[in-house]
Amino acid sequence: MRKFINSFRTRIIYLFIQSLLIAAVVTFAIYKSLQYYYHHHVFYGDTYMKYRFWMREVGDIYVFLALYIPFSILIFYLLTRTYTKYFNEISTGIPLP
Repeated sequence: MRKFINSFRTRIIYLFIQSLLIAAVVTFAIYKSLQYYYHHHVFYGDTYMKYRFWMREVGDIYVFLALYIPFSILIFYLLTRTYTKYFNEISTGIPLP
């Protein structure tokens, strides 16, 4: 069981889940901050209301899903940066035919 927990695949899956959760927290924070901003600081007729109406037409879920997916990919890339260093070091040591 200990080999399974410490295996490379399990670590990558753990980093993937971690990146999804971090991206979800970041996206939710953006959602809540924009919700607060539009509720307290934007009045009808402002130029920012055009963006809010566009988001309402497209759908809030689709707009924030479009933010969530790149965030999760970027965070996963940043979390696995240490592993790519190891793979580059290994691949330079392997002779090409």
